[in-house]
Amino acid sequence: MRKFPLFFSLLFLLVATSGHATESLSIKESKGIVNPTRLNNISNNAPTQGYLEADSSRQSNKNLLGGISKINRSIVTDTLRAFGLLSPANNSTFNIPLSGPGTLDINWRSSATVSGNPVTYEWLVDVPSGNFTNPIITLPSNNTGSDSELTIGYNQLNALLNASGVLPGQTYSVKWTVKATSGTLNRFASSFFNVNIFRINDTLITFNLLAPANNTFLNLTGSSSQTVQINWTRTRLPNSLPVTYSWLLIALNGSFANPITTILADNNGRDSVLTLTYGQIASLLASNGINPGTVFQAKWTIRATAGTAARFAATTHNLALSYNNVTSTSDPQLDRQIQLFPNPAKSGESRLRVNLEQASDLQIQITDLQGRVLSTSLVQRVSQSDLMLPTAGLRAGLYLVVVQNGNERVVRKLQLH
Repeated sequence: MRKFPLFFSLLFLLVATSGHATESLSIKESKGIVNPTRLNNISNNAPTQGYLEADSSRQSNKNLLGGISKINRSIVTDTLRAFGLLSPANNSTFNIPLSGPGTLDINWRSSATVSGNPVTYEWLVDVPSGNFTNPIITLPSNNTGSDSELTIGYNQLNALLNASGVLPGQTYSVKWTVKATSGTLNRFASSFFNVNIFRINDTLITFNLLAPANNTFLNLTGSSSQTVQINWTRTRLPNSLPVTYSWLLIALNGSFANPITTILADNNGRDSVLTLTYGQIASLLASNGINPGTVFQAKWTIRATAGTAARFAATTHNLALSYNNVTSTSDPQLDRQIQLFPNPAKSGESRLRVNLEQASDLQIQITDLQGRVLSTSLVQRVSQSDLMLPTAGLRAGLYLVVVQNGNERVVRKLQLH
């Protein structure tokens, strides 16, 4: 019987010792000596609770720092994007005439801001050794600086060349670039282009009128084949371009911007003389409502052209004209022997019916109402025939058909539609 109390005493001692070991193990685990995942099996130890609170604080700090990092990533500085030049290409050469219309187009690629704010552009030109801090010229692009293109007139370029002392026939070397601006942001193109500007010498020298002299009165009397010559001095270009001349006639109070007639000089405009017959002048006056015997007070000059260059004579001359006694303008016999049909007619369909008493040589001209000769043909030894008129290609309108047989002459009006 005494053996049982002793057995229970030993068993109690063993259980007590096991309890202290468990407590000691729990404390070491709370200090991180063992895998923290085992903490899930321990619920009532104070050191374990302290660890969880500290871990939660560290996680909160981590989340806060992560939020700040995201804020920093969302703050982006606004900038202008890089852009390049297009044309005129680098090291290109282009020619600028001294006169006449013309433009030069300058192009580059567009820039843009990160924020999407609008961008404007300026074209800058400088000497080859310059750095664009003090450019020769600065111009906004088209559309008040909004476009990535600038159209500049030859007159503006010539003003630049004049200011720079560049003479006709010389080449001016410059470089150009573009500056983009958006608010306080500025950015230059990624490069600059060198360009050579050659100044074409196309200035016509001064020339003068000769005859008929100023205030001449021409009373056209006699045969329609008689001639009047109009003369002037020649002009020229410093280069070899050919010059052509035109005679312009206006009423005394008219404008050479809208002349009554413009006729090329002899030799297809190359000569410094124009030969007109009495018949041509009479037809011109009649087509403009000037009756026979009426004195027409006119003014004339010469315009010279060569390439893009043009120049009027240094003066104008007054000229009084009358065609009262031009014998062939209304010859009754020839008038009866000439018939124009159909009239009105379509282009290329009009014919001239001739019924002469004896075979003759006829000169047939078609002119406009300003007296400009559009076609001339010679028909030999004709008496009775239907002649096709060369009207193909003429626009709809009113024309004059002038038929001349020796000193006899008749004029018919032809309507084309």
